[in-house]
Parts: sequence; structure tokens; C-alpha cells
Amino acid sequence: MNVIGNSAALAKRAIHGVVWTTIGNYAVQAMAFASLLVLRSWLDPAVFGVFDLATFWCGVLGIRSKLGLHYAALRQPLLNGSLVGTQLSIDMAGGAMGLIIAAAAGPAIAARFGYDATFMTALLIMFASDIVSSIGSTFATMMERELQFRTIQIVSLAATFTGYVTGLALGWHSAGILSLLVINGVTWSITSIACYMICRRRMPQLFADGLRFDRTIAKALLRDGLATGVSITLLGTIVSQFDNFLNATYVSPTTQGYYGLAFKIANWPAMLVAIVLGRVGYAVMAKVHENKDLLAHTVRLTYWIQGLLAIPFMLALALHGPAIIRVLYPTGKWDASAEFLPYLAVANMFNIYAGLSYWLAVARGHRRYSLGSSLLQAVLLITLGAVLVANFGALGTAIAVLTAGAVSAIIAVTYTLHIVGRQQLWPLMTHAIAAAITLALHITFAQAPLTSLSPLAQVFAGSAFVGIVYVTAYLALSGRRSFEHIRYLRNRAR
Repeated sequence: MNVIGNSAALAKRAIHGVVWTTIGNYAVQAMAFASLLVLRSWLDPAVFGVFDLATFWCGVLGIRSKLGLHYAALRQPLLNGSLVGTQLSIDMAGGAMGLIIAAAAGPAIAARFGYDATFMTALLIMFASDIVSSIGSTFATMMERELQFRTIQIVSLAATFTGYVTGLALGWHSAGILSLLVINGVTWSITSIACYMICRRRMPQLFADGLRFDRTIAKALLRDGLATGVSITLLGTIVSQFDNFLNATYVSPTTQGYYGLAFKIANWPAMLVAIVLGRVGYAVMAKVHENKDLLAHTVRLTYWIQGLLAIPFMLALALHGPAIIRVLYPTGKWDASAEFLPYLAVANMFNIYAGLSYWLAVARGHRRYSLGSSLLQAVLLITLGAVLVANFGALGTAIAVLTAGAVSAIIAVTYTLHIVGRQQLWPLMTHAIAAAITLALHITFAQAPLTSLSPLAQVFAGSAFVGIVYVTAYLALSGRRSFEHIRYLRNRAR
């Protein structure tokens, strides 16, 4: 195992990891954005609603996602063939069990809620892809342990490109929901083959004595991973997708198609900023979780980058949602999505801050917090969502998501301050104050003049106004600290 022995080397590799993960993530998101932009112009909104519905039930019925093997493997002290063989065996078995459960329970679920045959087809194809992804996930985990983010991103780019090209080809030939389902299957097939071959070449020691199943390692992985896996399922399935289930089941798949587009747009700050920081940040926090000073420094830098980049992005989405959707889809086919975007943009901002605290808890092995906070957010969303969707339809679902996210963020920030120290409270407050100043100035001076512009001009002028005002206000409140962070990142990146 390549042990990183000092904080300077770790910081340098972490920063390089952030850079490569950012580049790769942005490129993947650009491909996804362009491909789905075309597919949404070809396919009916109801197709996307059924896809979201099948994704929700895949999370509910699946076994792999509940095991948390990826995160447990990152915390294991030794990297050897036994770890790889054990993770791969459990992961593939979990995928196979999920497929069996889906085949047995899927028809009863479809009959109970009145889903059509397309739902069952989508569900089974998703579970088949899940088995394939277990191979790629295992070997990608070993590469991630060594912070080989550059290689991982190159593989991801090639695989994702091929997957989306295949999906577009099927969409062009009117393949319906298969155009969406094939993307993950092709992407994970290529990823699995590539990561396996790279690990064999770069880490031959893993294969020297064969990939063996080890009972002791299996117990350690499951003991360390189950709490994380279950909490991730609560976050990924209940918190992130229960609203899809409510809308597609109790309103209509078409409405869920509109809602789903708004959710994906609202999730841009998380996809472009928070996921990059979370992925690299967790790998770093898992290595330094016993060093409180390094851990606190990692959290401070992550909060700073999140606040500087993600918050103005979120404000622009919330304030200019209708114009953004009209620019993307000028025919007006997706205009109904604009109603949900402000609520979901703010909710996703809350979830970004909750997410950092969650990964901090996982890195430190605080299973009670990671599981408890996820469970609380899920219970809030289920309770509020069920009540509000019955009275306000899909808009009520969006309000429930926003409320649950706000409560979760408050608890998350409280936990983080307990770990890294209360001196971090003021930097967090500067984010909120800068956002409030930006919102007030936008409503007072920019909102009315912008309405007379074309949608494209509204997006550019409004986003520029939000970005300039927010960054100016933020630097005025915390300028010295920001420049210290910039100097630190620049020095460590060399």
C-alpha cells in the first residue's frame, strides 16, 4: 500500500485530485447535459417520469447500495488481494440478490400502484446494470485509495461518452425509455473492463496470490459499511427520490417528468461543486480522521470553496429559473418545470452543507450521526411529502423537500462545529449574510429591469449580477481569510 506519510504530500495529492475530479466531473456533466437536452426534445416527459420511478424502486429493493462496501474499503488498513476479492464477491452477490428481489416483487408493486409494463422492463434492466457496476466499483475503489483520480476520470470520460452516444443512437431510432436505460449499462461495462486492466498493470501485488474471499475482512467491511450504506440509501433513495415516487404515483408520470427536469437543474451546484469536493474530501478525511488539526483544516477549505462557488450558482438558478428553462427548451415544452425550480435550488443548497457533515461523520466512524441524521431527514420528507402532495400536488412535494433539507442542514452544521470548533461559525455566517445581501439587491435593483430582456439576456445579465454582488459581499466580510486560503492552495498545488 502506498502510505502517504506527511500532510504536505497529502495536501498536494488531494489538490491535484480535486483538479482532475473537477475537470472530469465537468466534462461528464457537459456530456450528460448535451445528451439529455437532445433526448428531452425527442422523448415525452412521461418517459422521464417512469425512469425516475424505476430508479426510486431500484434504490428501495436493491441490496448493493445498502452494504456501503466502497466507503468501508477506503477505511481498511491494508490493500491486498483479499480485500479486493472479498469486496468483489460481496458486491456481486448483493447485485444478484437485488435482481432476484426485483423480479419477484416488481409485478406486485406494479399491480399495487397501477404502473404499466414499461416500469417492470426499466426496473429489471437497472438491476442487471447494477451487477455489472459492482465490478467497476470494486477496482475503482482500489484506485481511489491511492488517490489516482486522474486515471479514474479519464476512464469515466471515455465510458460516459460511449454510453451517451449509444443512448442518443437509440433515441434517434425512437427506442423510448431504452434510450435512457442503455446509458448506465454501457458506461459501467466499459468502466469495469478498464479499471480491472489498470489495476492489473499498476497494482500487480493485488493479483499475485489471487483474489481471495476472507471472512475476517468480510465481517469488517459489513460492520463498517452497513451503517453508511443504509444511511446512503436513506439519502439517495428516500431523501433524493421519494419526491419522484410521490409525484409519479399520486400526480402523474408527466408531472414527474417536469419536476425531474427542475430537480436536475437545481442539482447543478451539487454536481459541479459539492460532489467533486465530497469525493476527494472524503478520501482525504478518511486518511487524516485521527488528526483533528488536519481534519479541521480540510473541512474549513471545503466550506470556503462551497460557499464561494455553490451559493451564487444556487441563487442564479432560484432567481432566473423560468428564463433558464426557456433558453434550454425554447419551444415551451418544458415550461411547467419552472414552478418547482426555486424551491429545489434552495433545498439542494441545504443538502450540500448536510452532505459535508455526513461524510465527515463517515470518515470519523460516527455511525450514529450518519445514520440518525439520514433517518431524520427521510422521516421528515415522508411525513411532510405525503401530506403536502395530497393538498398541493407536486409543488407540495417541493416544499417538503425544502423543509426537510433546511432542518437537516441546521443539524449538520451543529455537528460540524462540534468536531472542528465553533470558530468556524463566523465563516459560515458570512456565506449566509452575503447571500442575503445579494438577494435583497437583486430584488430591489435588478429584478424589474431584467424582465424586459430576452430569456438569454436575462440568464447572462442576472447571473453576472448575482455572481459579482455575492463575491464582492463575501470578500468584504472575509477577505483576509479568503486570500490565505488561495495562497495555501497555490503553494500546495506546486
